Amino acid sequence: MITGGEIAAGDALGPAGLGVLGTASGVKAVRSAEEVNAAMRARGWEPAWSPGTPVIETILQPGTRVNMIVDKKTAESIKDKTSFAPGGWATFDDVSSLTNDMRQRLAINRDFKPTSKGPFFVVEMEVTQQVKSNIGFVGGQTQRIGMLSRGGGTQIHFDESIKGDHRNFFIRPISQPKILE
Repeated sequence: MITGGEIAAGDALGPAGLGVLGTASGVKAVRSAEEVNAAMRARGWEPAWSPGTPVIETILQPGTRVNMIVDKKTAESIKDKTSFAPGGWATFDDVSSLTNDMRQRLAINRDFKPTSKGPFFVVEMEVTQQVKSNIGFVGGQTQRIGMLSRGGGTQIHFDESIKGDHRNFFIRPISQPKILE
């Protein structure tokens, strides 16, 4: 059931908002991107959220499907069904292009995923246990080499207390990795 707070938050997220929030168990908090980005800066992290947009803290429910960008090593582990550590970020967006989707819309720049770790793949993941997450819009990123990634896509940041291979208890791959062209 979607509550009034979720409707307000969904309206703030835009046309895809209510669909995204339909996979959650209620909005726990709605904060400004500026507030969340300031907390990231205080920890020495690059701000990840698009200024002027909401960041919604929620609980993703089992069965929720997301897309995750993975490097060559992780893609091989998924294909071989061997151990791997899922990343802490995902998207609800369709992803098929290295340049337009990964590098620009999702702003996954070379500082985060260096070209040397490629090629890169998208894999559909499914939430298997409730997981606290932040949902919002990707902010632009400037790489050390001065190149700008514009952002604007949706992003999910899984609870940061769940690290490395422990994320396998909360999300699992449900598709074979597809190479990004």
